[in-house]
Amino acid sequence: MLSVIVHTRNEEVNLPDCLHSCCGWADEVIVADMESTDSTLTIATSMGAKILSVPIIEEFDRARNLSAEIAKNEWILYLDADERLTEEIKSTIESLIDKATSDIDAFQLPYKVISFGKWIQHSGNWWPSYKSPPLLRKGQFYFPGQVHSPAVVKGRVIRINPRTTEDAILHYSHPSIGSYFEKLNRYTTLEVTKLAQNSVNNDWQSMAENFGTVTRWYYDDTGGKRDGLAGFFLSLGSGIYELVSRMKLAESLGEHIKLPKSAEQFFLQAAQAAKFAPITVTEPAWVSRLFG
Repeated sequence: MLSVIVHTRNEEVNLPDCLHSCCGWADEVIVADMESTDSTLTIATSMGAKILSVPIIEEFDRARNLSAEIAKNEWILYLDADERLTEEIKSTIESLIDKATSDIDAFQLPYKVISFGKWIQHSGNWWPSYKSPPLLRKGQFYFPGQVHSPAVVKGRVIRINPRTTEDAILHYSHPSIGSYFEKLNRYTTLEVTKLAQNSVNNDWQSMAENFGTVTRWYYDDTGGKRDGLAGFFLSLGSGIYELVSRMKLAESLGEHIKLPKSAEQFFLQAAQAAKFAPITVTEPAWVSRLFG
């Protein structure tokens, strides 16, 4: 019926709880490991998972194409090591697979994101949260390989609404400020190529404006302030993500950009963007990049 695939790189802390939530339930569990140097492989083997060794590649989503080839079942569920299956979402997955018609090749499942120790119910519209469909019919999809780019699916993709607050994949996204910025550093480096390809405006004004509008969208427009300190951290971090991405782009291109006359001018530009940017009804294109 179902193969669960978990891609890992030094995930000895997260992996046991992830595998505990799916081993013994799924027909097959595969750990696709990128040259871990900790006890990830020992844990995976002891818990009955199959091992697929894959080389370290910068655009790691491409490795999902390799792991899909060895899955033996018609349906594949991708989990990250910091994700967990609840009993409710397992029941939902079983029902979806059982009733799926031949024209349906993927399901977008809901995620319940835990960041900085708190369930994020508002900021970024993260409840329910969605990303690339994790439940896919084998042979009917591929991953293009760019950071956080969704799977390209041949047939229909169905988005599933949660029946309860537990009918979702639990995603322990950012346990601490330190872990958030470790991810931010990795992902913003990968982001540079996409920004360059899209020929984004990269002067200091656009840096300030994107910092302001992104922070506002998370904190004001989607109610991040209602998530307390965690929502504040997430909102600021998301704005910083956008700012750092553009700083790295300027560095990589060796761009000479006109500089603001003062820090005050920079922050006034950011504040003006945060104050006057129109409220966004649907999530901006960059939201999927920030989820990780």
